[in-house]
Amino acid sequence: MKINKKSHMPDDSSSFTRLPDEMVLQIICKIINFKTLCLCELVSKRFLRIVHQIDTIYFTSFTDPIADPPSKEVIPYDTLASLGSYRSAIICLNKFGRVKSLRIQVPSSFDNNHLFKWKIKFGNGVNSFIFLSPSSVYHDKQLYVKANGHQEEEAEELESYSKKSDIAFTCLEEVYLWIVTLNPITNLPLLEDVTITDSGKRGKISLKVAELRYLLHSFSEAELKKDKLDIPRRISRCYVPLLELPVSGYVMKGVTLYLFGKNDLLDENIGSCMNIDLNDSEDIEEAAYSEAVMEMLKKHRGRFQRIT
Repeated sequence: MKINKKSHMPDDSSSFTRLPDEMVLQIICKIINFKTLCLCELVSKRFLRIVHQIDTIYFTSFTDPIADPPSKEVIPYDTLASLGSYRSAIICLNKFGRVKSLRIQVPSSFDNNHLFKWKIKFGNGVNSFIFLSPSSVYHDKQLYVKANGHQEEEAEELESYSKKSDIAFTCLEEVYLWIVTLNPITNLPLLEDVTITDSGKRGKISLKVAELRYLLHSFSEAELKKDKLDIPRRISRCYVPLLELPVSGYVMKGVTLYLFGKNDLLDENIGSCMNIDLNDSEDIEEAAYSEAVMEMLKKHRGRFQRIT
């Protein structure tokens, strides 16, 4: 006689099925990674329904929005569409109707050999854009002396000036594009804030959804179609051959600073340009760059040149 032996191993799927929806949602909410969430949708119809209730999403894009032009074709409204281009992912986010916080990381357009950071302030459009780029960075004076000896100050080379200028304008262009591509998700009913940063941690934008809607409304029709950019009309530039930072201890060589503003930032209060506590920053390097901007604004105003 043939006897069928039943397995005594527990059935993981049936055990998970017995969990209430609220507990499953608590587990899934800890994932937040957009790609993983999209794959979770494939598990079952129940998972599909629960996944769309999460309130925080972290999305890493592997395609550059600038190199990802809008398609005339209708983007498929399916689970795996979001694993393709940046734009298709943004559109697919509309399925997550209860999301409150969205964090996006996009690939940097520049490799690690390019040293720079930027900060941006919004109002009715872009009020100010600050771009700082040193040629070399040393964590302390001893490292600088070891690498350079006691060299005299050097004037900025024309090629370096042109390259840093191009990078500054490219970064500003990217910020505009990041914002414009968010237009499809501004109607998410519970969305509260959006943060976008580049993979090189050189800059980020953080906006409340009301600010994002207002900002998109302030852009002209031509800007929204990406035919042109409304660059802040006041641009100033400063070059300092050697900058020693007393708080962080950093030493920067060949430092170029660009100020873009609707008004002349040199005539405004320094605090309106940089809102940062140098003693309260998670990123020491970011704090050093911010300190460098403030040092140049305070002690090297005579070196600034108004470009426009």
